[in-house]
Amino acid sequence: MKIIKILTGLSLIIAGIIILHSCCEEEYIITSNGEMSAWELTDYKGRVSIDTIRGEFILGAHFSEQLVLNSRNNLFIKSAMATTCKETFLNKVLENSMKLTIDKSLFYDGDTLQTGYNLLSLDTSDIKLNVVYGWIDMRFTETFFEKTSIENGKCMFNFNAETNDSTQLSTEIELFIDLPEKTQRNSK
Repeated sequence: MKIIKILTGLSLIIAGIIILHSCCEEEYIITSNGEMSAWELTDYKGRVSIDTIRGEFILGAHFSEQLVLNSRNNLFIKSAMATTCKETFLNKVLENSMKLTIDKSLFYDGDTLQTGYNLLSLDTSDIKLNVVYGWIDMRFTETFFEKTSIENGKCMFNFNAETNDSTQLSTEIELFIDLPEKTQRNSK
């Protein structure tokens, strides 16, 4: 009976060592390689990519993540490795450094905003921000468009930010604005 307890104890210790040595960790950094995209939200398809703004939409700035450390300790058996590794990001986007500008002036809530104005400094209920590692989504709500007048036509959106390790993030996208009459205004 004592031998069974000893063998059971040793088996548990060996199993624990195998599991601990089969776990892994991956470390990433957010790089300056980025791109922007725009989506319309639909009830039936989720996100649908767009190139023309006709109302509420999401503008996304996405920056590449580079793997800098992959510590897979598969000392005993490779198949015992976990299906996902612990992900750690060594840098993060500083939200207070983010700036979104357009190459047009616009009329917002009674004020004229000149070309280059940081749209992310507007009321947060009008542009909702979601930051997950190197993915920054900016949702322009119906409330934003109710308060905004802008001239239809081509428009360049520029996104800039910085990470806590001083990596400069910058990307842009050209979209076409095609809003109903009530939100148009020649603000030259």
